[in-house]
Amino acid sequence: MSERPIRKVFSIGHVVEDIAAPENVAGGGGVYSARTANALGYETCIISKHNSDHRFNTSLASEGIQVITIPSKLDTITSFENIEIPGSKRKQVVLSRQEDIVIPEISRVLRENTNYGDNCAFIYAPVIGEVVGNVVNFLADYGYVLAIPQGDLRGVKEGKVFQRKMTGFEEKLRRAAVVVLSEEDVFINGQEDKILLQKLRSLGNIFILTRGEKGATIFQGEKEDNIYPFRLKPGEESLYDVGKGDVFATSFFLKYLANHNEHKAGVFAAFFAAIKILNRRVPTLGEIEKFKAKNPDRIRDFLEENGYRQRAA
Repeated sequence: MSERPIRKVFSIGHVVEDIAAPENVAGGGGVYSARTANALGYETCIISKHNSDHRFNTSLASEGIQVITIPSKLDTITSFENIEIPGSKRKQVVLSRQEDIVIPEISRVLRENTNYGDNCAFIYAPVIGEVVGNVVNFLADYGYVLAIPQGDLRGVKEGKVFQRKMTGFEEKLRRAAVVVLSEEDVFINGQEDKILLQKLRSLGNIFILTRGEKGATIFQGEKEDNIYPFRLKPGEESLYDVGKGDVFATSFFLKYLANHNEHKAGVFAAFFAAIKILNRRVPTLGEIEKFKAKNPDRIRDFLEENGYRQRAA
């Protein structure tokens, strides 16, 4: 596969309408990963399925993100209500769901929107199991793939989202360059699924388990690398941290493709995701640099905790 710099990033998964006050917002793993790639300077495109005249297409375009909508028989958009419960796991309710996205549709979009020689990266980011088939393996023929398969672990019953056991993933994820899940994704009924975790570690690629306030662990075969978080002060934390994991995963993936150093990429991603929480939105590189300039002592402490001395994140 080409080692030339990545030129374009495709994020694949439903654009979601998140019910929020005072105004509903665009969400979903595809949106947060695309916003992150865009903030890092990449040409960015979301492949989704919803009504093509939805206002989110225009609003995302104004951010510099192209949305390609696959034609659908349903004149709607996947819609979630996230119910935040202090001290507890967020509850989600599905109000509407669009049709599945399948490989022939993705293939057609890529034929129509890429040129021979384009060096692309892909982000597999389903929100509710809507990207169907061995899509990761298909995309790997075109470029590096980040898999954020959390949406494949979600089921819906009477509108309520529940966690389901991860099965058949060894074949589905085997060609991903990077796979990212959260700690709560590998917990079943409050207990860590050690067998699942070992299988994920043995995929042969980079597997990352995000651990919330404890940071993240990067696994490569038998090698483990703990990334400590950038610690926010009391009052800086936001209850609304939706998309934080997608931001971490995408910033790690793109930084790793640029420097091929998983530790540096992990430290960068931990910091980038923390500033997303602080800002309540994906930060720009300018905002990152401004924060670093205003908070040199906090940056130094963060880097030292992650094994650095007087280096930039």
